[in-house]
Amino acid sequence: TPDAAVYTTTMKALISRSPEKAIGLLAEAFQANYFQMDAGMFIMPIKALATMMDKENNAKRRIQKAKRAEEILDMMKVLAKDGALAADTRRDYFQSPESYLEAGYNACLDAWARSFCREAAPQCEEIVRSMMNDENLEPGTVSFNTCLYAWSRSHKFHPDAAERAERLLELQHEVCKSNEAAKPDFQSYTSCIMAHGYSESPDKL
Repeated sequence: TPDAAVYTTTMKALISRSPEKAIGLLAEAFQANYFQMDAGMFIMPIKALATMMDKENNAKRRIQKAKRAEEILDMMKVLAKDGALAADTRRDYFQSPESYLEAGYNACLDAWARSFCREAAPQCEEIVRSMMNDENLEPGTVSFNTCLYAWSRSHKFHPDAAERAERLLELQHEVCKSNEAAKPDFQSYTSCIMAHGYSESPDKL
């Protein structure tokens, strides 16, 4: 009977050339439910989908990939909620269920941010807020910064992108009062400044 290692190794072999086959294997393992899946099995295909955005010229297909990434995150969340998700033992930076679930969220945020579509920034912000609504999880600096980056690239789709980026930065400041891991850094401010710089506002300077 194939175990998590067999599935993970096969997915790694497929992910760059046949990502849908790799994701199909993931879905198969999720449905079979005869061994404990680990965080890396989900984070790997989400990151691969995010990387593919840079080479995808078709906006519709970028959106499909971002939605696919979110579907994978949803599978990961189901197992985490049931206590059935194992840590990725091949990597030492997942110290707790919260940390590897946060890594999955951040990978999904990256996929949406790179999709460069109308839905990208609003969807990123929705994901960040869903993290805030989870009593066992809080968005960190990476989560906020990825969303701020998405807003900084959204001026063509949303005339109020700069204002929404600034409101998000203010929210990040509020969150870091109780969660030091969300503290804004130079990238947080840079993305907000870029959002204003790209805007059509006459007083942007």
